[in-house]
Amino acid sequence: MREKGHNDSMRGSTSIEKAADFSRRLSSDKSDGDLKPPSAQTVRERSSLTGFTLTELLIVVVIIGVLASIVIPNYTIQREKALDKTAINAVKLIAIANRQYFAKYGFYSSFSDGGAWNDNVGSINDQLNLALSPGGWYIRLQGTRSGTVDSYIVQACKGGSPAACGSGGMRVFTITPADDEPVCDPCNYPYIS
Repeated sequence: MREKGHNDSMRGSTSIEKAADFSRRLSSDKSDGDLKPPSAQTVRERSSLTGFTLTELLIVVVIIGVLASIVIPNYTIQREKALDKTAINAVKLIAIANRQYFAKYGFYSSFSDGGAWNDNVGSINDQLNLALSPGGWYIRLQGTRSGTVDSYIVQACKGGSPAACGSGGMRVFTITPADDEPVCDPCNYPYIS
């Protein structure tokens, strides 16, 4: 292999050959034990051998941080919207099934006596012939009656527990026979319309 000098082109050389040539030049450039300032070509070669500079790495980290600050909130909002759709669909499905129950029997399914809330999804599924899976939502139904059950309230509360439907709950979707769409109250999130 031919010895390369300072002015020879480094094209076509492997990284091992470049590193060896760089080492030879550094050892030959010593005078009085000090290194001479490298030439422009040596600086380019050295930066290609040593990797990224701290500035370049910091710029990449800042760009990743900016992208993450945009993406993560949007992902969270979209995830919450999808969870809300699950609750809305469950409440609507129970309301539709209860209307069909009314059409068949002349009264709404009571699920409970004395106007108490029924939160047993299994009994709701059995009575209305559904296959609901709450998925993190606390679903409950209450029948109101004057002799027979003449009205109902269906609620899906975020959090999966009875306390979630109380005051200060995150989101509660409610539907009655008078409603076509569930009403959200409280909806303290700006993306819920």
